Amino acid sequence: MWGAMRGLETFSQLVWGEPLRVAVGLYIWDAPLFAHTGVLLDTSRDYYPVEDILRTIRVISVNKMNVFHWHITDSHSFPLLVPFEPDLAAKGSYGPDMLYSPYNVNRIV
Repeated sequence: MWGAMRGLETFSQLVWGEPLRVAVGLYIWDAPLFAHTGVLLDTSRDYYPVEDILRTIRVISVNKMNVFHWHITDSHSFPLLVPFEPDLAAKGSYGPDMLYSPYNVNRIV
C-alpha cells in the first residue's frame, strides 16, 4: 500500500500547469535513500495548534517522509489533557487554551 501511495505522489508531482500538463518519456527511479526520514515536533516547548500539526503531517506525507515524532510533554510543559488527572495539564500547560485533548490526539495520531 505504501509503495502505491508513494508512486501516486511521485506521479502527482509530474502534473502541473493550467491546463494540466503531464511530463512524458521519463524514467523514474524513486526509492528512499534512508529507512527513516521524518520530522520531530516538540510541543512541550512550543505550542502548535492542532490544525498546524495536521497540516505538517500532510506536508510530511507529500515529501514522502515516513516518521512523525511528536514530543508532547516534558519538564517544560505538560499540555496533554489526561481525563483522570486534569490538574497535570491545567497547571502544566502554557495556558488554558494550549492543551491537547484526547479527541485532538486521536485526530493527530
